[in-house]
Amino acid sequence: MKLSIVVPAHNEEDALTDVVGRIIFHEGIGKYLYELIVVDDCSTDRTPEILDELAKKWKIIKPIHRNGGPGFGRAMKAGIEAATGDAVVPVMADLSDDLDTIPLMAASIENGYDIAFGSRFVKGGKALDYSFPKLVANRLCNNVVSLFFGFPWKDTSNAFKMYRKGLITGLDLQSTGFEFCLELALKAMMRGAKVVEIPTTWYQRKTGIAKLKLLKAASRYFWVFFTLWLKRIRGEKA
Repeated sequence: MKLSIVVPAHNEEDALTDVVGRIIFHEGIGKYLYELIVVDDCSTDRTPEILDELAKKWKIIKPIHRNGGPGFGRAMKAGIEAATGDAVVPVMADLSDDLDTIPLMAASIENGYDIAFGSRFVKGGKALDYSFPKLVANRLCNNVVSLFFGFPWKDTSNAFKMYRKGLITGLDLQSTGFEFCLELALKAMMRGAKVVEIPTTWYQRKTGIAKLKLLKAASRYFWVFFTLWLKRIRGEKA
């Protein structure tokens, strides 16, 4: 099985070399055939130059340079469109994701699951130095999704999930920001995906500036939830 690891990077000059190196030299990930798709998301710092330097050094890197306005969802759509693997997994450029989870996700996909959630809120999962406002917003969002959609999963909004590529091919994905994580997960699950949750650890970024603005994101998450919930109760396709 071939993996497509997608790293969206907006102004990540301080972290990009580190996250790329950790992926390339990770023993568990190295047991799989994979491509590393790094999406420079309209960066205004040295991220584009650093990405090109890394791509010259390691041929496994597939660099993408975006223009036209930054946005996590836009970067992820570009990465998914470029992916040639059997499964796709995003990795945050700020080193917040636990790379040890990726081989466990891949094994789950090989064993017949369509989506492997990296979950911070199941037994064995952790969110280290997670701010209290974000924690409250996260738990509220996920509990509402579970209640209205009937999905039992604890961390639907987390970006760190591995998807079988065929499941998400052709999805009409509209989100441009971090609400993309919820839209992609819900639309994939509304296709009848077989899901497993895998405990993972989330780490607070050590460099750079957090891109998620909680109040601005809240309305976008709600819009994704509400529009897809209406489709669900009407029996419409996602």
